[in-house]
Amino acid sequence: MVEFGHQETRIVQNDPYLQELRRLADRNSVLLIVGESGTGKQTLARKFHHFRTAKTGTFRILVGKSISSNSGSKLARLRVANWKRQLNSQSAGTLLIPNIDRLSRSLQLDLLKLIKSRYDRENQEACEPLVMMTANPTSLLEPMTQAASKEFIIRQKLERSQFDLPPLREYSQQITQLVRQFLSSQTAAGHTPIHYIESAYLQKLQQHSWPGNLRELNAVVSDTLDQCSGPTITIADLPAWFQPKTCTNRVVEPEHLPNGDYLTRLEIPTRHHRFGEKIAKTEQELITNALADCEHNRTQAAQSLGISRVTLYNKMKKLGMSSHRSSRVDEN
Repeated sequence: MVEFGHQETRIVQNDPYLQELRRLADRNSVLLIVGESGTGKQTLARKFHHFRTAKTGTFRILVGKSISSNSGSKLARLRVANWKRQLNSQSAGTLLIPNIDRLSRSLQLDLLKLIKSRYDRENQEACEPLVMMTANPTSLLEPMTQAASKEFIIRQKLERSQFDLPPLREYSQQITQLVRQFLSSQTAAGHTPIHYIESAYLQKLQQHSWPGNLRELNAVVSDTLDQCSGPTITIADLPAWFQPKTCTNRVVEPEHLPNGDYLTRLEIPTRHHRFGEKIAKTEQELITNALADCEHNRTQAAQSLGISRVTLYNKMKKLGMSSHRSSRVDEN
């Protein structure tokens, strides 16, 4: 029911979303992040918890959408009691309650009571956690009773601390930057660096409507990396399951597309060579030297390296090394 989040090692202090959340948190002890599925609401909440360096404590996630308060079973009653205990816990840090629009009516009422108690006090107590919530904009806390005047007042107050996370289709001009950030994180994790990307690939991504938002984009780029065999991403590397759907009335401005070049250079800044990049460069040097010593005979080069010819082929393909010069002497 309560999930303790992993520590984030990277804090982006110039992120405008984090800056806006900090402005809201300075005046409210309850924050609401509203956005479509896949826009990164929980990721943003986790980043903001670590961004607030002046605060200490644990990042906790309190999940309640699967808890039914209508069941009379002992297990259901225990789950509800534990949810309420965690909801009212005074442990320092951040308490994230995702998908509050999917909570049962009983749990929503408990949550509204907590929100009301926070608003009744002018200042947040030092020991109590910051409460962050997420919700879908299409089904946000619908009226739960016919005489819901108090709930409506609480909802009006909550709007003052609400942050709306835009869907990806509203800032598709930043697709190239988002792809670059994802590739940079994969390079840091040891993946072979990508140096070039075909402009047609980026154009396909920018014209898509992205109903799955950032989650869908990450899945597309991740599967692209699995299919890419060299340092260049082309449109052929798009996963087979990805079927671009262009938004109606979508006009992609020319300045938001690559410069018309066939390939776009991806400059991924790093202060030092990543571990995976060092390995790739070392392998490429060893293979190049072995081929030169064996007059570009891949069979003999593989033997000198102590690997099979198939392994050599696969490594050369992964590193984007040309093999045309050695094809004529491979039968030896």
